[in-house]
Amino acid sequence: MAGHFGIQEVFRGEDPVVDIVAVHGLNGGPIKTWTTNKTDKFWLADQEMLPKHMSNARILSFGYDASVAAFFGRTSSDTILQHAHTLVAELVADRQLEGAMNRPIIFICHSLGGIVVKRVKMLRLIG
Repeated sequence: MAGHFGIQEVFRGEDPVVDIVAVHGLNGGPIKTWTTNKTDKFWLADQEMLPKHMSNARILSFGYDASVAAFFGRTSSDTILQHAHTLVAELVADRQLEGAMNRPIIFICHSLGGIVVKRVKMLRLIG
């Protein structure tokens, strides 16, 4: 799953009233960033973790290329703005299919993911 880019639903509560969107950071991934090293639990979807406390939510993870040249010999060719536009486009498409355009969104961000989401908010592209 390390190479997964885009929006992925990782948990769906019964009759969701909020969407939670996790956005990883530099050198992270949509699963890896939110998985504990010690217990190998993916806390966005583990029934004893976030879903236990947010049973009326739909939890999504957004993946994008956030690699660094020093470790992998290449860099992400996308800019922060391009990542922000991709996030918005995928969220809008997903939420339209779900009939959830008016559902509130909570973002959980790590490092560069926070900057991507800040750019999304600055663009005012999400309601």
